[in-house]
Amino acid sequence: MMPLRSFRWIYSAPFRRYRKFYQFPLAANTHRNADSHRSLSRYPKTTASAPIPNEIARATHLSEQNYRELIDVYFKAVIEYSGYAQEQGSNIKVGRLNNVITIAAPKTGSFLLTGESHSRRVLLSSPISGSKAFDWVVPGQEQYIDNGSTMGEWLCLEDGVNLSTILNAELGMEMEMQFG
Repeated sequence: MMPLRSFRWIYSAPFRRYRKFYQFPLAANTHRNADSHRSLSRYPKTTASAPIPNEIARATHLSEQNYRELIDVYFKAVIEYSGYAQEQGSNIKVGRLNNVITIAAPKTGSFLLTGESHSRRVLLSSPISGSKAFDWVVPGQEQYIDNGSTMGEWLCLEDGVNLSTILNAELGMEMEMQFG
């Protein structure tokens, strides 16, 4: 029996570090491209026999206005929850300039959250987990709640981790997972 997914380490020159590259097994009746072992695409190729992690296949399409609203709401929440963490005794310092949040943690280092408007993503640069890109994902078929706003989360499509989960674990914050 083949494992559901495996990974290998590849060197990522822009980040100057090794990153996990996830590989999914091919179905028995599919044929590999001759040079597929050399292609190091950013996202793994999946087949019908391999399940997609977290049951989430793709990012939700956002207009420029929706993206800016979501970034504004999320970045305000990061600042608010970091304020709560400071009240609890954490020594983190937070600064925001337009679509960039800098979080300085004395023992850990500097975290950088950047809103990329052209790709509709949030980029995280962390001294612990490295660099990751997060897309806005609305899970399931029911995308709207009673008041008409979309509930979703910033999710890394490479490994299926939530941005709030990373910030909670690495900075000791207690952020909610979904926003809208």
